[in-house]
Formats: sequence, structure tokens, C-alpha cells
Amino acid sequence: MRAHLRGGALGCTAVSILPMPQATVKSYDSLTKTGMLVADDGTTETPFDGDSLGMFRFLRPGQRVTYDVVVRDGERRILNLRIGIA
Repeated sequence: MRAHLRGGALGCTAVSILPMPQATVKSYDSLTKTGMLVADDGTTETPFDGDSLGMFRFLRPGQRVTYDVVVRDGERRILNLRIGIA
């Protein structure tokens, strides 16, 4: 796990970047740019939003992706969604 400290107007914020997980797109709505990923264990579902997509406009159900999980102030977010398996 990598951890970073970032300075802000009110002081430092702890940011942790977890190892790059792999998942399958369960659903994706191109109008709202939101969707759901299913982890390789088949039971863990994780939502994502437009901030996660980067340059992508479309994802299809069943598509394999990798992504970064960033934990900032106790909130878990998906960022840098990438197509394919690392």
C-alpha cells in the first residue's frame, strides 16, 4: 500500500492508494456516467462514477477492467479505470 500526504488549506490529508484490483463491469449508464463493478470474487460490488472513467465514454457489461482504489479521509473511491487486465 502506498500512502501520501497532501497539503491543503486546512492542513495535511492522508491519502492511501491500494493495490490495483481487477473487476468486471456489471452495469454502466452512459447518460449518468455511473456504473457497478463486480470483483473477481463474484460477491463484492463497487460503484463508480464519471470521475473514475478518464477518457472513456462507453463501457459494456462483461468488460474486464483494472482500477486504483484511493482512500481519502476514510472514503473509498475508484479512480483511473483502465480496460484490460494488468
